[in-house]
Amino acid sequence: GALPIDVMCTAHGVCWRSHIPEIIEKYTKWCKGEVDEKSVLIVYDTMWGSTEKIAKVLAKEINHRGIPVKRFNLTTADYSDVITEAMKAKAILIGSPTLNNGLFPTVAEYLSYQKGLKPMNKVGIAFGSYGWSGQAAQEIAKIMKETKIDVLDELIKIKFVPKPEDLDFKEIIDKLIEKMG
Repeated sequence: GALPIDVMCTAHGVCWRSHIPEIIEKYTKWCKGEVDEKSVLIVYDTMWGSTEKIAKVLAKEINHRGIPVKRFNLTTADYSDVITEAMKAKAILIGSPTLNNGLFPTVAEYLSYQKGLKPMNKVGIAFGSYGWSGQAAQEIAKIMKETKIDVLDELIKIKFVPKPEDLDFKEIIDKLIEKMG
């Protein structure tokens, strides 16, 4: 038979002396990429407010469908809170303005952190705003695909400040929800 577990210590964090079966169950679910409910995480940073505007409209559209959404601006968010939600969410949407033909630094840092944890059984959307080149959304999609996130082929890329006609995301959200199962 199995040996009884009196104390369980993680590599980073607390040592557990109680609720051990529940904790093992949580770790097992996280390792398998199982989620308790269909929910969405939106992670982004913004330079002049355009990417944030996209994130807010995406959240509103998803909420209208009755799906819970958590939205984090990486300028103020605690990365541990964001990663916790990433492990619980079925879908992860990541957005960045393009800066110097690439990702905004906080988004690049977050993606590096998330990549190391290899979230499983997730679907995603890459989005962003730009002034000239618009590479951020492609970079996000590439990194998400490297971590086996099933990213929608449609990228959301909006030049300069989004106009109302740029912010109709009903079709892409329909595709996301379909992929979420």
